[in-house]
Amino acid sequence: MFPPAQLNSSAALSEFNRLSEGPEGGLLNRFCCRPDRLGEVGSPKIPVSVIGAASTGLDAWYAAREADASLMTQWGDEIELAAYEVRSPLAGLPVDELGGLAGFASVDVFVEFELDDSLEDTVAGASDLPWMALKVRTGGQPSDLPPSPEHLARFLAQAVSLEVPFKLTGGLHEPLTKAGPEFKYGFVNVLAAAALAFAEDLPPDRLRALLLEQDPAAFQTNAESLVWHGFRADMQSIEEVRELFVSIGSCSIREPFDGLQDIGWI
Repeated sequence: MFPPAQLNSSAALSEFNRLSEGPEGGLLNRFCCRPDRLGEVGSPKIPVSVIGAASTGLDAWYAAREADASLMTQWGDEIELAAYEVRSPLAGLPVDELGGLAGFASVDVFVEFELDDSLEDTVAGASDLPWMALKVRTGGQPSDLPPSPEHLARFLAQAVSLEVPFKLTGGLHEPLTKAGPEFKYGFVNVLAAAALAFAEDLPPDRLRALLLEQDPAAFQTNAESLVWHGFRADMQSIEEVRELFVSIGSCSIREPFDGLQDIGWI
């Protein structure tokens, strides 16, 4: 329902249900929906992640949260509300302003923020709010510049080290990172970086190199482990880190699935 898909509710729900029943079904998690469209979902079987209304300025941010809460309460008995996602109202993660989001903690709460040089302190502050997870945009629309590999590597290292749950969203349609003018991170790269940060305690400089990896042959996988240039994450580590790396937000399931087929991994 969000760019670049921009489907209406009926078409988006139809596609979600169709994919749920196909080979891609195991990749699907939650249906993302704006608060003002919750009444159009109409199915208690679909777990919904509510994308909080955008706002500018603190007064508008507080008002938008009240409106979101009202709509979620209105429709909460009709559909399965699973998560609430909202952008931080200020730079970083202002704890005082975000404290009010604890009222949404009956579902998973993700707060989006932009990575900058103070990201370690920001993630550390988030670790003091056990009901909150983080959300980082890795690209998407032309106006959404992806974070630098250094910043993303530092974020993954810090979030995994402090066991702060997070999701990534935006632009992660290709398995492997694409260089060039339209730089795009690969979803295999970010998943592998999180797994090896957890299993091998890889430092940010190594994670940066992993995030930039473009060679499929650099990754060896089997039913027991993932290996990248001699660094190994076994299945237990992968399962444990997926408790932290909750999901990847995407307007497309088919493109990632096709990408894995194109490189012969499925």
